[in-house]
Amino acid sequence: MASYKLRRRKTKYTQMLLRDFSIETSLEPTQNVMVCNAGLVSGVKYEEVTKLFTKFGSVQNIVMIPKKSYCFVVYSSIDEAAKAYDSINGKEKLIIMDSPLYLLYSLSVPSGFGLPESQPLPEGLVLLNDFVTEEEEKQLLNCINWNTEGQEEKGKILKHRRVKHFGYEFRYDINNVDKDSPLEEAIPSECDFIGERLAKLGHPLAWSPDQLTVNQYQRGQGIPSHIDTHSAFESPILSLSLGSDVVMEFRRGERHVPVLLPRRSLLIMGGESRYVWSHGITPRTMDVVTVAGGL
Repeated sequence: MASYKLRRRKTKYTQMLLRDFSIETSLEPTQNVMVCNAGLVSGVKYEEVTKLFTKFGSVQNIVMIPKKSYCFVVYSSIDEAAKAYDSINGKEKLIIMDSPLYLLYSLSVPSGFGLPESQPLPEGLVLLNDFVTEEEEKQLLNCINWNTEGQEEKGKILKHRRVKHFGYEFRYDINNVDKDSPLEEAIPSECDFIGERLAKLGHPLAWSPDQLTVNQYQRGQGIPSHIDTHSAFESPILSLSLGSDVVMEFRRGERHVPVLLPRRSLLIMGGESRYVWSHGITPRTMDVVTVAGGL
């Protein structure tokens, strides 16, 4: 009986795919895995599909189609797709689902529904990968004491993140810096090399930094989209990512450019990216990004 029901399901989704996109399924393994009973219409998200299917190989693309109850996972090789098929089909299920996932191989996948192609960076935005070494990263993280007693400026817990200031406090109640009230804690000396390294890489600063804001994000936290106060900070603004990768979203009118900030990279926001584009980090537990050769 179970085998009969499975055959009926496969026939149903084979006919559905042929009707919707004129794409045929395959009895032989291909790189394209159709997830028959998990799609946007059933509340399934990119993150959930990515987390499960990347366990079995390099995923090139995930195709999720509006108003459809199925989706597609495209692997780099047929062997990886076959491994996922054998491990998941009729066995694994997503958290929001009561029944296991049912899979089929397809000869191709619908076009125009994959992950967005990378876009040009906003004008004035520069990303320097591997700006600090792993050892320097450890030193920088260790120099931030979040629980120091008796200090004027302690780590503060905001709604979406934890914050600590050095040099001057950025006051969120007035959205500005009180330049007449410097903090006891200056920027840690562990940061002194940053300006010199920027100059060596061809990005010299016209000023010496005197204010540092450290944002600590836990999994699922972020920061609302904003433009840093013009009167409080010079241009450019530097953002050093430590501990993990993250996607920062840049927006200007209808334009939206997600930028992957790799761990230990330095982002330089100058020009339009500093004064015209807003930037923020969407609170979520996983980012799905397109990279060379896959996800």
